Amino acid sequence: MAHLLSLPAELLQLILLQLDKPNLKQLRAVSHECEELATSYIFCEVPFDLEPGGCDSLAAIARHPKLQRNLHTVYLRHRRGLKSFDSFEGWCPATIYEHIPWQREDGPEYILPSSYSMSQEEWDALNEKDREHLYEEYEGDKRAFQSQNSQSDTQQNLLGFRTAMNALTSVSAFAYTPVYDEDEDNWGRTWRKIEFHSEGLVDHGGYGNDVDIDALQLFIALRVTMLAPNALHSVELFSRGYAFWGTLHLRRLFDWSDRVVPRSSALFDSVEEEVERWYDGQGGLLAAMKDSEALTRHIVGWERAFSRVTRLSSRIDTSWSEGSNELVTIAASLSNVLKEAKGLEELDLVFRDHANADNNLYYKYYDRSCGLRYWKHNHLLEKAPSLEFHHLRYLHLSFATCVPHLLPLFEHLNSIRHLRPNHIALLPGGGCWEKVLHHIAQHLQLHRIELKALEDIHDRKPRLLLDPGVEEWTNDPANTDRYAAYEEAIVRYTLRLSQSCPPLSPSQYLKQFLGRTET
Repeated sequence: MAHLLSLPAELLQLILLQLDKPNLKQLRAVSHECEELATSYIFCEVPFDLEPGGCDSLAAIARHPKLQRNLHTVYLRHRRGLKSFDSFEGWCPATIYEHIPWQREDGPEYILPSSYSMSQEEWDALNEKDREHLYEEYEGDKRAFQSQNSQSDTQQNLLGFRTAMNALTSVSAFAYTPVYDEDEDNWGRTWRKIEFHSEGLVDHGGYGNDVDIDALQLFIALRVTMLAPNALHSVELFSRGYAFWGTLHLRRLFDWSDRVVPRSSALFDSVEEEVERWYDGQGGLLAAMKDSEALTRHIVGWERAFSRVTRLSSRIDTSWSEGSNELVTIAASLSNVLKEAKGLEELDLVFRDHANADNNLYYKYYDRSCGLRYWKHNHLLEKAPSLEFHHLRYLHLSFATCVPHLLPLFEHLNSIRHLRPNHIALLPGGGCWEKVLHHIAQHLQLHRIELKALEDIHDRKPRLLLDPGVEEWTNDPANTDRYAAYEEAIVRYTLRLSQSCPPLSPSQYLKQFLGRTET
């Protein structure tokens, strides 16, 4: 062990980063020196949620000054949830016992029950009434879980979380993962001794209230963390649907907590109808206005707290709001956050469908048949001239916009060194990428640029640039190397390493490339 501790600090750090927590805990028990070393890795990041018992680890660390200084990242991670089913007829086929697997090229995927689950024979021995009774108990457990997120329980859990965060002054980062989305294949896979098939959950199940529960916990936990006396400078947030963007949407989340009534889905809810019901429930317009004022103050305080943040990853999944006027409300609220975050040095700004998947082959309105998809202007950068990021060194953008809104944002990027435009669509009539890349080359002093899946309308047809999956690049094996040359030529132009930009359209570039080769 003495030989381990005598290694250079950089090498020792690499070794410790490869160890999981059980191994780190074993190392911690070896000696006082190893305890000191391993403790900083074991307690550097701690998950939590606002459900009963979800803040116990944070509270325990907050009571030990020796451990407090090692905690740097608090990580909101919803621990459990149950899928939503429309009826008993959808619940049974989702189980591994009745699901008919999808046909795949390598054959259907059959899943055998694990050792702790009900066997196929035990399931087959149940009669229809027994299975219906199980379904009723499943629904009862789901309602009980939802009731744990009622206002009284949340207030009790929140008090413990706030007390812990006020003591954890070394916290510098807030992270969040929508487990229901990122681990969809395993989310809600088991209930008691019943096991569900991942394909069956896709066919018959839904998120239920998990999205609302996560959104409510995210707003509350992030607001408490940002207003606590700590060293917070890094924030990761993700939302789907209306979430907490705007007073009415936040009211909608708290109203859900007050009533503890299961929601169908944010996709089918009408905000306007809920507001009308809320007016009646509050006792009239005046009472509702007072309540709205209090919520607005919460939101303004939350927005202003972003002034201390230097790294922000903001991913807004618009799939449940696509084609609705709510995109405007969400974009306006997000713009208010960005206005306050003037000290940002790193920014991920993703505002589109599948926002949590950078490699998802989703396009705004391009498809293989070159048909124009439906599009809706999201207004995210309409106030770009008022967004000033003088300290920003890294910027990742992914949304739909237009040249008159995008270029003013670039005007204020005095310190930018790494730019990453990824899945950006220029709306019809909103200009072409030739103008944007020319502006980047002329006005920004970049060290690195990553360009991928850029869309626009050119000659009245949708155009997809810098995507190796486009047919022009895949119809000839030799085009793999040609694509690399195409991408490098564009990158060199934007970095001021060459004087001219190559043709952006794949067909035009290949025509020019092959012409040079023949010559």
